Amino acid sequence: MSGGKSRLSKWLAIFLVSILLLSQTGCWSFRGMKQLAIVMGVGIDKVPGTDEIEVTVQIVKPGATFVGQEGGGLGGSETKPVWVASARGRTISEAQRRLNLKSSREIYWAHCIFLVLGEELARQGVDDVLDFFLRGPQPREFMWIMVARGTAKQILTAEPELEKIPAQAIGFLTRSKAGHAVMLKDFVKQVVTPGAGATASLLELTTAIEGEDQEDGQKPKEVKMVGVAVFRQAKLVGFLDETETRGLMWLQGEVVRGVVTIPSPEKKEGRISINIYRSRTKVIPEIHDGMLKIKVEIDTEGDLAEEQGPDDASQPAVIEEINQYMASQIEERCQLALQKAQTDLQTDVFGFGEAVHRRYPQEWKLLKNRWEDEFPKVPVEVTVNAQIRRTGLMTKPIFKKIQSLKS
Repeated sequence: MSGGKSRLSKWLAIFLVSILLLSQTGCWSFRGMKQLAIVMGVGIDKVPGTDEIEVTVQIVKPGATFVGQEGGGLGGSETKPVWVASARGRTISEAQRRLNLKSSREIYWAHCIFLVLGEELARQGVDDVLDFFLRGPQPREFMWIMVARGTAKQILTAEPELEKIPAQAIGFLTRSKAGHAVMLKDFVKQVVTPGAGATASLLELTTAIEGEDQEDGQKPKEVKMVGVAVFRQAKLVGFLDETETRGLMWLQGEVVRGVVTIPSPEKKEGRISINIYRSRTKVIPEIHDGMLKIKVEIDTEGDLAEEQGPDDASQPAVIEEINQYMASQIEERCQLALQKAQTDLQTDVFGFGEAVHRRYPQEWKLLKNRWEDEFPKVPVEVTVNAQIRRTGLMTKPIFKKIQSLKS
């Protein structure tokens, strides 16, 4: 009996010692939140006349809250919730070391939402810059990549009104699907794909009220997506404007939602707006007698959102006419994007080369090394099938009701 108690005491002692030992272990590289300066957004610019770059970071201040108190301030105060700092260096690592000299906490990249590249830096090439964000364990390849008209530093110092953390405002802007948004991992894939062009969101500072001049001493606070930056071999070669960007998104099958506005068939100065809620794009390469042609088929559906004319949407013939106008408008945007990419930029930003590769792998082996020369000459046929599914709560246009009251 005493032997059994002895063995039980022995095992109990081993168990307690094990618990104590486990409680003393931990990650050797662990750093608490109080030791970190959490980067939410980063911008990289070329320093003119030097071989240096300037790195600008937006860091959340310790104790910053994401939900404000009464009055919309940070915890009821006017304190800015972020610290914006910059440093120069020949590499990002060197600039980071200099940033650490200004910060009481260690720069930490794992929560960075976006990377903005200055226009001049982007034109000179971004392959060296990307190495830092792909090689290190902290930066995430799921961050958004963008290009700033002018400098990236301006974007990082913007002060959007609707979000306390400015970097979050830009993150929400990209996730809204209102414009063309690209993650770092997808951008890199585009850059290394033979014959393919790469794209990134194009940003600029603007005012909240369009067309309103800033008062003396004030600067634009809001960040706006104004199109797409186009890269060839990791160098910026040009831009697509907002209309051309919509064409790009239609051709790539990226349109999740949006608005298409067309002329009223029955009223010259009237307009009709349709809310897009579903869209599908199919790219079909065809080779006949050694000649390549790209066919793009777009199917989309939308709801009638607004009508500024006498068109009676309860009539099937009127709906069919609106469908045709909508299809024509979408095709026009696609043609504008195609013309810009094939004629001016001579860069395949649509992924047509990849589509050819998938369908004709043997033929692609002969094409891929000269795709940049062949792409501008490839005929592209765009077919759009557009359908209005719902006309809203009104079946008869208010225009006709007002006209009947006047008569």
